[in-house]
Amino acid sequence: MNDSARVASLSLDLDNLWAYQMTHGDEGWENHPTYLPEVVPIFLELLDELKTTITVFVVGQDAALEVNRDALASITAAGHEVGNHSFKHQPWLHRYSPEEIVEEIRNAEDAIEAACGMRPSGFRGPGYSLSPTLLRVLHDRGYRYDCSTLPTVIGPLARRFYFRSAKLDAAQREERKHLFGHWRDGLQPLKAYSWEIDGDQLVEIPVTVLPGARVPFHLSYVLYLAGRSEDLAVAYFRNGLRACRFAGVEPSILLHPLDVVGADDVDALRFFPAMEMSGAQATCRLPVPSRPRGRVRCASDVRSCGIAGPPRRAAGQGRRPRRRDRRHRRAVEGGLMSAPQLPLVTLLVPAYNEALMLQSSLTTLYAHLGSLSEDYRFELLIVNDGSSDDTGLIAEAFALDRPEVRVLHNPVNFRLGEALRRGIAASRGDVVVVFDSDLSYSPDHIERMIRTLREEHARVVVASPYHRDGRTTAIPFRREAMSRAANKLLAVSSAHEVTTVTGMVRAYDGPFVRSLNLKSMGPEINAEILYKAQILRARVIEIPAHLDWSEQEARMASRRVSLKVSATTKLFLFASFLFRPLAFFVVPGLVVGLLTLVGGCWSAASFAGTFLDSAGSFGERWHTAGHAVWADHGALLVACGIGTIVAIQLVSLGMLATQAKRYFEETFHLGTATRRRLDHLSERLDHIDHIGDDRVEAMR
Repeated sequence: MNDSARVASLSLDLDNLWAYQMTHGDEGWENHPTYLPEVVPIFLELLDELKTTITVFVVGQDAALEVNRDALASITAAGHEVGNHSFKHQPWLHRYSPEEIVEEIRNAEDAIEAACGMRPSGFRGPGYSLSPTLLRVLHDRGYRYDCSTLPTVIGPLARRFYFRSAKLDAAQREERKHLFGHWRDGLQPLKAYSWEIDGDQLVEIPVTVLPGARVPFHLSYVLYLAGRSEDLAVAYFRNGLRACRFAGVEPSILLHPLDVVGADDVDALRFFPAMEMSGAQATCRLPVPSRPRGRVRCASDVRSCGIAGPPRRAAGQGRRPRRRDRRHRRAVEGGLMSAPQLPLVTLLVPAYNEALMLQSSLTTLYAHLGSLSEDYRFELLIVNDGSSDDTGLIAEAFALDRPEVRVLHNPVNFRLGEALRRGIAASRGDVVVVFDSDLSYSPDHIERMIRTLREEHARVVVASPYHRDGRTTAIPFRREAMSRAANKLLAVSSAHEVTTVTGMVRAYDGPFVRSLNLKSMGPEINAEILYKAQILRARVIEIPAHLDWSEQEARMASRRVSLKVSATTKLFLFASFLFRPLAFFVVPGLVVGLLTLVGGCWSAASFAGTFLDSAGSFGERWHTAGHAVWADHGALLVACGIGTIVAIQLVSLGMLATQAKRYFEETFHLGTATRRRLDHLSERLDHIDHIGDDRVEAMR
């Protein structure tokens, strides 16, 4: 494998305090004591520093407890994937009956989705518990991958070590007798492969062990060695990665909460290996570079990075085939690979409390997309932004039998900006079209925007009702007046000839909009996108549009429109400042300076007239004229002095703001260009890697 195209995945088994106590046989675990509110922020901060997203396998029982809800919701809010780690976290899950397994998986799914806003598509069994029945249940419930295998030979040794300190009776030991697996598990594949169940594929991503020796080197074991010798631990971990590289294994590294806590944090788990060091020591000794080399992905991404080897048949499915077409290396999700010659368009629809009309809107949009299927492939991506009504349920029901439809859920209402950021990041299309869920713009705008984007080679196409050929219908007068005023201010400030800067209905070049580092959480994100497109000298086109609220008059009647300076108005003012800070400082400074100059000239003229009309020596005439001007125009002189200082300050601030804006624009331009080149290089290397693997397979 090309060294620069290496791929690794990280996953975290979010085992809680009570789960360890239950397996160990300690008293009090039934009360479900938790450390998640303290542990989860530690991991999120570490991962944020590393700019890395991972898969977090969540236990359903923890998701069902209110005390853990905020911590679990923060995982998906930070962009990480959540997986199913069972509901009760009993490592003897493989001994369950089929009915019990179905109930276990279903209960965990429901609890995790309610807490995290994301339905899991991956599973890892507690204690690496796996069985043919469990695999079939996962397949039947639509799971895409499983991560329940640990191909090591030391499972029985780990079990013996665990039982030495466990407080278990004979019945409990019998129940746990297969904990951590059997020695023959070391014969399982190290690379990702797939189980074949009823002709379908369920991807299996093993937890990586040291090739050859088949001993684990995930962080719990590394920290255990670090308690004896830090140099030995680092050498062990690095050599493990080198061995994986030599063997062509893409590592799937496993994390646990106990990797960042110690006995000083959780005294009840002092029996666990490596718990003798403090939590701070454990975190400092994590063998993670400050800047990861290669590409680090979450576990779900591995399923599309290449499935090593032929698919395996689950028990009862017949013999394992000797060879298999390598086309399974390229994951086919949602039926989107059916027409590879056509461009893919993502229709992104954010929705918040739209239950009254969402079903009809989605039906209309889906039918319209179908009418364009000869020219484009489509995916419909719905982002439910923490709706308090049935919006999420309606969207999920709509997507149930439509593979081209995906639904993302935010656990709470993060506002429009976050919904668009998440949707754009999750989009796959060559073109990304953002559209209102209430159909205030008719669906025919979609095809017009896409066609304009492609024909004009633009990066952004804006549907503008305030275009000279656009129009509006049934919009309340005050709302439209405020909207036009805000857009006029933004249009004057920006360099683009766009009359609807705040408009959300747009078409974007997919790779371009995904490369933007967007920050806004609210509606100002639309202005931010245009601002950053302006920095990158991107081509922005505006087409006339019709904004029609005829069918929403009753709905909008209950919404008040205030002329007060709202938070949104302040955000738009700040956005216009970002476009042109010089105007916000220099123009007022020049106005103040001009008024000061007029006042100064008036005072000077009065002084000159009095000076010329006075008698006496030069000094007497100067004194008389000055005294007269001060007596008649003293307030004006003071105002002129203050005005001069203010004007100088404003002009100076304008120059500094312009200089800072230039520095930011250059930095942003350089960073975005670098990111695009790296992404392009990564795609090329992946393509070369796939071609090389296919040729090797053909030679065999």
